[in-house]
Amino acid sequence: MDSKFRITDPSTATTGDYVSFLIHERDGTLAAKISNTALRHLAGAENYDRLEVFNANIDKISAAAYNARRRDPSKVEVALLVIDFGGLV
Repeated sequence: MDSKFRITDPSTATTGDYVSFLIHERDGTLAAKISNTALRHLAGAENYDRLEVFNANIDKISAAAYNARRRDPSKVEVALLVIDFGGLV
C-alpha cells in the first residue's frame, strides 16, 4: 500500500446504516463509508460497538479502501461492503 494513503475520522454521526470516514492520499481527501453489515462481519458478533470494531480492524479497512480506490480511481466516494471482507451479500 502507498505510504501516503491513510484513513481517518471514523464517525457514526450519519443518517445511514454505515460508519463514515476520510481517505487521504496524494491527490487529496475523499469521503468513504463502511456498512454496518461489514462491521458486524469484522466483529464476528451481533452486539458490537461500531467505532471499536472500526479501530480494531483499521488495517483491514484501510487495505479494502486502498483496493477500491485502485479498482476505480474516478469514484467520488468509496463504499465498503461485507463482500470487501470475504462475507456473503
